[in-house]
Amino acid sequence: MKQLQFDEVRACLPTGKTSFYYHRDRYVLYLLQRLQHNCGMRTIRDVKKSRYAHWLNKPFIKAWLASMGRDDVSLDELLYYWPKDTAAATYLLSLGQWGNETWDTWYQTSRAGINAVLQLNLPFEHQKVFEQQGIEQIWRASRWHHPMSDSRLTMAWARLDWDWQTGQAIIEEIQSDWLRDYADLLAEAVSAKARGESSVWRGGEIPLETVFSYQSMFTQHQKTWSEAMLTAALWFLQQELGFKEVFYHGWQTGNAVKRLGEDHVPPRSLYTELPEKFAFERVNQGPLFLERDPKVKKVKKRQDVWQWYRWAA
Repeated sequence: MKQLQFDEVRACLPTGKTSFYYHRDRYVLYLLQRLQHNCGMRTIRDVKKSRYAHWLNKPFIKAWLASMGRDDVSLDELLYYWPKDTAAATYLLSLGQWGNETWDTWYQTSRAGINAVLQLNLPFEHQKVFEQQGIEQIWRASRWHHPMSDSRLTMAWARLDWDWQTGQAIIEEIQSDWLRDYADLLAEAVSAKARGESSVWRGGEIPLETVFSYQSMFTQHQKTWSEAMLTAALWFLQQELGFKEVFYHGWQTGNAVKRLGEDHVPPRSLYTELPEKFAFERVNQGPLFLERDPKVKKVKKRQDVWQWYRWAA
């Protein structure tokens, strides 16, 4: 998108903190709400008859259904259900940008222009653990070239592009550096402890006790970060911006369109298992604003596989 298009959207969004609450499998409730509002799905029985029936096997939903004892229950009753014993996280959303209007494959965008970046930031207590040791912005160490928040500990982000004329949007990528970086930090701390050392270095001395004590805060986000990030991206594109048709790269096609070398390809599961878990539809055509792009057309001619994922509701 053009810089002006991005600036106009950002100017219309609320300023300050935007909280985003997530517990495991909550994406199911969000997507069912979309299907209820836009596709006429009204009861649990309607869900059972649809291709989304397997979502009802999620543990917290299965337990709720057992307590209801019937399937003619209004979908509204499930959509506002919050499991009491489920660990939930409170994230903070922020919006940044990535890329520029001239073509540069270094940015790994599908076309020339700006990507909006939806940042999923951890609560302040996470960064406070390290700032108390005098280490500011440890999460940005060696990551200046990635679109993370300047003031928050960004757990993950989603790069987004859209086109108002076609009414279509795309999720270019979702990624997390912090989960990988902390895992490396933890491994380094374990090795340092074995050598009899008391700290590791990340722009300053970090006591091993601090690294180890943070692990319990960190672990709860490992299993759900990708589904939380994808849910937040869909919420932003659909609820905040009003797009009903959202695309997501297939793994092989995305690597080709974004001109990724073998050393820079993302985990395959993020572009296969994740969109399929969200019931994205496999399609053989991407968003029109990319299909019409001259550089994307050239890439398409050289591909044996041209696969995308699409969610429309």
